[in-house]
Amino acid sequence: MRTVGDLLCSASYGTNEKASEDGQFPVLRMNNITKKGAIDLADLKYMNLEAKSKDRYLVQAGDVLFNRTNSADLVGKTALFRERTPMAYAGYLIRLRTNSNNDPEYLSAFLNSAYSKKVLRGMCKSIIGMANINATELQAIIIGQPPLSLQREFAKHIGKLIMCQEVHKRTLLALDNLFSSLQHRAFTGTL
Repeated sequence: MRTVGDLLCSASYGTNEKASEDGQFPVLRMNNITKKGAIDLADLKYMNLEAKSKDRYLVQAGDVLFNRTNSADLVGKTALFRERTPMAYAGYLIRLRTNSNNDPEYLSAFLNSAYSKKVLRGMCKSIIGMANINATELQAIIIGQPPLSLQREFAKHIGKLIMCQEVHKRTLLALDNLFSSLQHRAFTGTL
């Protein structure tokens, strides 16, 4: 058994700079990580970053984002960043970068597991209605470390499931559009 920290090359807090309606980079915030472990790109804010801050505050594909402060129910939301667009991340998030011996998909799935959620709830410190888990505490969580080949095989299966989910979302959208069209035609007498 290892710790989460053993799987990482870095764990960094996001920027505390104020975000606004416009700027150079979109900023991922607490609300952009869903309870199901996805990144929701709706309701983005933006900011400018100086050249020297870009390495520190921009996420890249393969980074795992962990919501360190929120209500006790929402602290610990975790998502794997899969986008290619450069984005910043806010101070209530921790960016986890796995080392070359570990797959970020595995880490993200572990942190989203029922086991991890239970461990995280037990670790939360509440301050004025907000729960918090710091980077040191997060990195101390015990995790199994299967060989990289098994982690990658697991990641392939997750990738296939995500593709299936996307197909189903598009199919549902098409069916909703068809239903709306049929309703319109039925009520306007053009059916």
